[in-house]
Amino acid sequence: MNKKEIIYLAIPYMHDDPNVMDFRADISDIIAADLANRDYNVFAPISAWHVIRKKYDLPGDWSFWHKFDEEFIKISGRIVVIMLYGWKQSTGVTAELKLADKFKLSVEYVDPTKYVTQIRKNYTYQQQVYDVYGKLDNINDEVQKKKSVVDADYYQMCSVLAGI
Repeated sequence: MNKKEIIYLAIPYMHDDPNVMDFRADISDIIAADLANRDYNVFAPISAWHVIRKKYDLPGDWSFWHKFDEEFIKISGRIVVIMLYGWKQSTGVTAELKLADKFKLSVEYVDPTKYVTQIRKNYTYQQQVYDVYGKLDNINDEVQKKKSVVDADYYQMCSVLAGI
């Protein structure tokens, strides 16, 4: 990867379960941070907009975001696709790949296993901290919900990667 070009990070996002969407945003965040720490210029639309979308009740589907994302893809040098469970069926990722082809951008695919493992550790650590202090039961419940989503997605992904 050329460190001067803009990398557009593509990842599946929409899901019926908001905890899955939160998890996918967390994965986008950790990968964008990893790339930034290695001096790459990265634009991660899910990382940029997930919290704002939730806070101001914006739609999350491709029909709302396509024009915005197309402009960022147009100025990018490549697209990096995070092969999180469901990426091949994702309306957004599929459309982003078509735009990459339209603008003749190179595409790279990233196995998210190490990042999913890190997120699992983060959720486990958060659970332990809340358990030690015995506070914030509602946050404790949220962390537990997210951890179960991560576990489910992690095992689905492992099964897919293992060809099971």
